[in-house]
Amino acid sequence: MGPRAVLMCAGDFESFYLTGNEEYGGKISIVDYLQRESSVLKKPGLRTGVNFREESGLRNNVNLRKAGGSEIEEDFRKEGKKDEDPCDARIFVAVDGGLERLLALGIEPDLVLGDFDSLGKKYGSYLEEVRRTSPERIVRLPCEKDDTDTLHALRVCMDRGCREFLLLGALGGRLDHTMANIQCLAWLRKNDAVGYLVGKDTIVTVLSAETILFPENLTCTFSLFALDSRLTGVTLEGMKYPLSEATVENSFPIGVSNEIRPGDRARVTVRDGLALVILQMPRGAGVPDPSLFERMRL
Repeated sequence: MGPRAVLMCAGDFESFYLTGNEEYGGKISIVDYLQRESSVLKKPGLRTGVNFREESGLRNNVNLRKAGGSEIEEDFRKEGKKDEDPCDARIFVAVDGGLERLLALGIEPDLVLGDFDSLGKKYGSYLEEVRRTSPERIVRLPCEKDDTDTLHALRVCMDRGCREFLLLGALGGRLDHTMANIQCLAWLRKNDAVGYLVGKDTIVTVLSAETILFPENLTCTFSLFALDSRLTGVTLEGMKYPLSEATVENSFPIGVSNEIRPGDRARVTVRDGLALVILQMPRGAGVPDPSLFERMRL
């Protein structure tokens, strides 16, 4: 599958908990998760040369790392991690104003991409330094273009071998931006990749011609909507309102506000058509780690 990409976008972002992954004790804040995951394959000794304490008030200088699937796999070999899967690596991408957020968390992005219209001027020297030392890590886009910054970031990561995407800062805020990000999920699924919009109490994904088996003991509101004009072969199991080989149309919201309850191993199947799935968690409960979703192609 290649390395997984974590995109930090410029939309609303609040800390929340990822739940269910025993590797992290069953519950970990998204900030701690990002900081731990960003340490994978970090190369010591490469510095930006920019003092972020003086320039922007950030707590730490930040290490530079290269991006790209082939380079990451090479890093695994160099560091003697032959038994580990390069697919477990993460590529961290700052999409425009998401750069400010990642650096504030002490995370050096592998790729910085955007027209930088939502990025403060104080990061100009940082961008210039990265452009000088690692120009392959900067992708500057024109302000007027067909792709959104987020969609272009997905294209670049797909070219570098990524097929699984976690998008943060991509929910809330402007409704048109949220809708554009949902369309990005549809674009990924049409190109045989998987994406998740993850925010406080909410996780969003798109499926087509597949089954998703959710983790045990998940408790949440489950909603399913047709992105195409019609979905066929829709089956919902382990939910308050089951369906079996049903047809769901985009002109009638029959799939809204279902329930996954404790003790049920819920699953959703869509045989044909693009479906939007939204899991709304109880307030403060955190969101399930998307890596625990079992996706099976039909």
